[in-house]
Amino acid sequence: AEGILIPQLTAMPPLAVTLGSLTNSNLKMAKYFTYLICLLVLSSCAVRKKSSKFRYLKNTPHQLSSLYMDGYYHSNDSTRTRYFLYDNGKILYSFECQCRTTNEMIAKETDFTLPNFVNYIKDTSCIFWTNYLIKGNSISFEKIYPWQSYPHAILSGQIINDSTFVIKELKGVHNIFDNDYTTKYLNDTFFYRKFQPKPKNPFKYK
Repeated sequence: AEGILIPQLTAMPPLAVTLGSLTNSNLKMAKYFTYLICLLVLSSCAVRKKSSKFRYLKNTPHQLSSLYMDGYYHSNDSTRTRYFLYDNGKILYSFECQCRTTNEMIAKETDFTLPNFVNYIKDTSCIFWTNYLIKGNSISFEKIYPWQSYPHAILSGQIINDSTFVIKELKGVHNIFDNDYTTKYLNDTFFYRKFQPKPKNPFKYK
């Protein structure tokens, strides 16, 4: 009939073409987000690396320390965490040996002389070597956790005698750019054990 407009149906593109266009678009978007995520991760790695080299505690030599230096200090819990103190103000975190008894811990002391261990602590010195500070009967030292929310930890406590100290507080610092931190209260006692030769200190006396 005249005067009645009949809409013209336009040809629809094949379904495969439409899906293909969407797929290409999604792929481009996915590549973009992948690139963005990689960029953020690399930036984060750079910050963590820089943060790991930074120290909140200043390197302070302790030639006349109130603690024995010719060995290491260990916890008596299941981790058997061990630390070596050096008179140039450096402290070496030598891992948790996860030993159930003191005898097991002693049996693993040979690890300290193995080339793999020596090379590893040298190559990762920005993580395992930090500074400690003794003032009177107080002791504090820094520990690095590169991939955690609070990568710097300042542990502090009291020296009981020349062979024992107790860590009472752990303050986790977010990063080197702000003062965001968290505090955890502890009661971890560390005991001296004589051991020679100690792992070589790669840092010159300052």
